[in-house]
Amino acid sequence: MKLIAWILSSLLVSTVALADVEVEASGHTLEEAKQQAFRKAIEQVVGAVVVSDQEVSGDRVVKDHIGNYSAGYINNYKILDTDEDGDRVTVRMSVDVASSKIAQRMIASGNKNLIINGQRLQAQLDSQLYERQRGDQLIASVLNSYPENAFTINNGDSEMKISRYRNASIQVPFELGMSRPWLEALHEAVGLVAVDTTSCSTLTMNITGSIKSVRNSDTVNRLTESPCGLYPDLRVFYKKPGDFFASAHSFRFKDLNTLALINNQLKPKLGQQRVSVRVDLLDAGGMSMDSRCVDINTEVFIRHNEPNLPVVSSKEERLYSRPDIVGQNKIKVELNVNISNLTNVEDLSRVRLTVQRSCT
Repeated sequence: MKLIAWILSSLLVSTVALADVEVEASGHTLEEAKQQAFRKAIEQVVGAVVVSDQEVSGDRVVKDHIGNYSAGYINNYKILDTDEDGDRVTVRMSVDVASSKIAQRMIASGNKNLIINGQRLQAQLDSQLYERQRGDQLIASVLNSYPENAFTINNGDSEMKISRYRNASIQVPFELGMSRPWLEALHEAVGLVAVDTTSCSTLTMNITGSIKSVRNSDTVNRLTESPCGLYPDLRVFYKKPGDFFASAHSFRFKDLNTLALINNQLKPKLGQQRVSVRVDLLDAGGMSMDSRCVDINTEVFIRHNEPNLPVVSSKEERLYSRPDIVGQNKIKVELNVNISNLTNVEDLSRVRLTVQRSCT
């Protein structure tokens, strides 16, 4: 037991250890040069993490969106040298950098004599706020492509039909699902920013959920809530290649601003969860001869739970609801596209389906 305790204490010490680096940076003012030095120090210690958000059209990758994020903040610093040359200020600094994954993020307020180091406090505050803003920007870089790149459409064979009233139409069957590259990009981005993450399979969630429904003691609650994170801010479900069951990935954020950012992109201000599918009838040259748009209920893909707040207003409920993104589900749809001009039927070549936010 002593050996185990020593190993755990050693891991804890290594987790919260700070890295002291020397950096040099320039700016138009001393403050600008300091901020640039802080960012260089963080990237030098923590490293810039690259996240790829792949746009997918059917089975074809169209492009990659790259976002950089450095998960760290300033604990302390010391200015070693400054140099002014015209309108440029160069500063050389010794900087202590801490990883943002440290469990206890305490901004130092001073010693037991209540002497406060205001410059150090300001640097800590600024760098932590900057890190959170960069984290939100990283998540937004993925969410900005919702729903256009968050879904894939696999369409079947279209068929021409004539009604009893001799009206012609084209039956367009398709299957709507979520894009695994988009889900992986979201999972990676959110995982870098979240303060706490847990993962488990949907099989494990079903088993623990069944246990909890049978017994509701404190012991069972602790056993069944902690392994899979039943009450996180966000959960993302999807199947990895080769997996039989989908995995559930749970995330908790540092503050509610990140959750509000996600809900602003995913949750409609009014009404049900939905996306729109645009159908274009194309000729051999790829020109649109006719088009239709239809709203699709997507509550099987994205659902929202009650906020983790003791008291909420209607606005807060929309912003701070806890989303579940269920990436393994599929929807089968068959659209009936009426053909208004029968004389152009011979020019029809193919049908194009695209996902968009709304039909308006």
